[in-house]
Amino acid sequence: MFFILAMGFALPAHAGPASDALASCLAEKATDKDRTALARWLYSAMGTHAGLAGEAKITAAEREADSRAVGTLFTRLVSTDCATLFRKAYEADGEAGTRPAFEQLGRLALQEIMSSPDVQKASGAFQEFVDQKALGKALGK
Repeated sequence: MFFILAMGFALPAHAGPASDALASCLAEKATDKDRTALARWLYSAMGTHAGLAGEAKITAAEREADSRAVGTLFTRLVSTDCATLFRKAYEADGEAGTRPAFEQLGRLALQEIMSSPDVQKASGAFQEFVDQKALGKALGK
């Protein structure tokens, strides 16, 4: 359930065949280390939100290092590992043609982080505070 909340309620983007092929390439070429770097960058970026200020103890230097790592990853993926497919997706639909592939890569990065038993335990902790009577009523029970 937490994964759904973490991903938000974004509307699905249109993905054509070129974008699907790019998504497959990105998933294949991004290593576990790459996905962790991407998830770290997302965490770092989300920590700048005013509502989260003070929660994420990330220094400016760490945030820059995270951005540098993702910039390097992005460059490698689009200019080397998946260059031909990136070009085809961009030629087919412009930036909108590449977006779904990178959204999928972001989901894979978050899935990797969410698969950690420690993260699963922490993300499920809210269930202790759910009003079971209200939940049952909402479900018609």
